[in-house]
Amino acid sequence: MKYDVMVVGGGMAGLSLSLGLVQNGFKVAVVEVGHIVKSFDEAIAPKRVSAINAASQALLNELGVWRDIVNMRINPYVAMEVWDQNSSAQLNLKAEECSLQSLGAIVENDLIVAQLYQALIKHDVSIFEHSKIIALTPHTSHTAITLDHGKELETTLIVGADGANSFIRQQYNFDCSVKPYQQHAIVANVKAIKPHQDIAYQRFLKKGVLALLPLCDPYLCSIVFSVASDELTKFNEMDDKTFNEYLSMTAEGKLGELQLQSKRMSFELIERHVDSYYKQGVVLIADAAHTIHPLAGQGINLGFADVRALIDVLTEAKHLRRNIADISTLAKYARKRQFDNQLMIRTMQGLKQLFCNDHPLIKPLRALGVNAVNNSKILKRFFIEQAAGG
Repeated sequence: MKYDVMVVGGGMAGLSLSLGLVQNGFKVAVVEVGHIVKSFDEAIAPKRVSAINAASQALLNELGVWRDIVNMRINPYVAMEVWDQNSSAQLNLKAEECSLQSLGAIVENDLIVAQLYQALIKHDVSIFEHSKIIALTPHTSHTAITLDHGKELETTLIVGADGANSFIRQQYNFDCSVKPYQQHAIVANVKAIKPHQDIAYQRFLKKGVLALLPLCDPYLCSIVFSVASDELTKFNEMDDKTFNEYLSMTAEGKLGELQLQSKRMSFELIERHVDSYYKQGVVLIADAAHTIHPLAGQGINLGFADVRALIDVLTEAKHLRRNIADISTLAKYARKRQFDNQLMIRTMQGLKQLFCNDHPLIKPLRALGVNAVNNSKILKRFFIEQAAGG
């Protein structure tokens, strides 16, 4: 079978790219080594979630899936409260201050994937699930791919959308900067005594960050609790009662007592960024190209921005009858995205160094700067628009 584009990875980025490309006349194959979520059951408790900003919502709307997602289960958040354990710094961002309805929406990852999948299968697309690539053989005009069940494929362009531990990135020997944040994120759902009122909370700590993301249930939140890696064992060994007490104390009672509603999961936080996003015949997007700290909730939004840029670049090349796999084409995508992604990575580095620092000279300056932003309409508008994806 011959394809224009083979997308490796069946997650949010891979499926949204695939859908955008088939809608623009490309012959596409999707290869996923694991399982692709095909349906969403509202009776099942929420799992991993993402904060989807306005730009990402616009992309999903253009792909024809956002309305179906909204009709299932999402929760727009209208404000964000940020405060600091180590100083008096406080920042309150409200959508209404910029005449916005919301800053974004908290959406379950599985819901996004399921809706993308259902939209994708209505088109002429080949999906190879539970399939491992065992051989990649480059030729002048295409790449030959062999899957572990013996299937032989040919494609003009390969897109690595296969996550932080990308097989494609490794197979093509992309140079990648890898810098552990020396933190792990603990994720779970918690129930609060007080209603969250559709507000996202984020508290910077001496050695990490606690984020409370409001879900559809007015008393239910998803937590992302970044802790020092050398303290992860301590948190994992806490029983639920002890963890609940620690969490409630860390949140300073913003929502009252917090009670776990799901199992705790944890994963290491690592900054990654490839030196180049492309080589002849292959290109990387989303977590395969870059990963950042989750404290700003920008991970998948950066990935969706990559998707939009690559759809635009490849569609333009197709209309102009140019080679979609040529370096000159793929360089346009990199120019659209690499600087912005690098800027966000540097911003995350700066925020972590600024807030996770109790140096006696840094603390008062931090409080002064953050409170100045909080008291300035112009600066607050800038941060609100950035949070909303403006």
